[in-house]
Parts: sequence; C-alpha cells; structure tokens
Amino acid sequence: MKSGTLMRQVINKLNEINFNKSEDRHLFGDIYEQILKDLQSAGNAGEYYTPRAVTQFMVDMVDPQLGERVLDPACGTGGFLTCTIENIRKQSVKRASDEKKLQQQIFGVEKKPMPHLLCITNMLLHDIEVPSQIRHDNTFVEAIKGLWTERQSGCDPHKSSVRRYGGRWD
Repeated sequence: MKSGTLMRQVINKLNEINFNKSEDRHLFGDIYEQILKDLQSAGNAGEYYTPRAVTQFMVDMVDPQLGERVLDPACGTGGFLTCTIENIRKQSVKRASDEKKLQQQIFGVEKKPMPHLLCITNMLLHDIEVPSQIRHDNTFVEAIKGLWTERQSGCDPHKSSVRRYGGRWD
C-alpha cells in the first residue's frame, strides 16, 4: 500500500468494526480471506493456494465430525481448517462443551513464517481462541526424523476417512 491516504482509509474502516460482535468478526474474517486470496500469487515459490470452492467440496466429501481430530500438514493460511471449522460448527456445535471440543480438534503445520502468521490470524478470526495447535514447523522433516507421530500430534490424518470410505487401516 503506497498511499498514506489509502492506508488511513483502511484504518478508519477497521476502527468501525466491533470485534466483540460475532457478526462483525465473521464479516471481517470474510474480508480477510478475500484479501488473502487477492494477495496470494499462486505458483510462486512452489506455493499453491486452493480455491475456496475446492476446499468446501473436499470438506463436504470427507465430512469431519465433532470430536474427530483434523490435521492439515501444510496448512498455509488455513483455508481448509477454516472451512472445516465452519462446517462442524454448522452441523454439530450446540453447546459450550461442543465448542470446546471443536477448539481442541483442529491441528495444522506450516513451514513458512508469513503463511503461518496469516493462518494464526485466520484461526482467531474464526473464533479459535488459542490457536496453539497451529505449529510453525516442517511436516516433512518431522516425518523423516520420526518425530511426527500419532502419539505426539494426538491424531492420525488418514484413519477416520480411510475407514469411512470402506478402506482398511492395517
């Protein structure tokens, strides 16, 4: 943003948002996701940002349930995770205890610092109160070292969906 006037207009608009109101926070979250989409240059440095329609389709097909742990091992700015959060909230979150369970079932790993920071912000905007389960790390290095195990992460990214589609997990 090169213009100081434009920056002031953005700040003035942000000051109008009441972050204590859920509707305003969600509206800002939608705006934030659009800004992320506009800023991201898919294809640079091997990065690929999945279009929202594709993430929604995949979440609809996998259909994660409340209580099932969800791991995105290359979460980028958190598109899959936010889509999953909203899907589970719409289907299953009825009480405060359900929301607490949802808060504890979301996991992500992102190697690059800027997307990791953007993902943390995205989680906060989607009411994940303490997004400490979004790690700044390299999933592949951890897997190679044998450090990224079901026991450490508390989840297996494949087991539940493999069984759901008739596969076996040996």
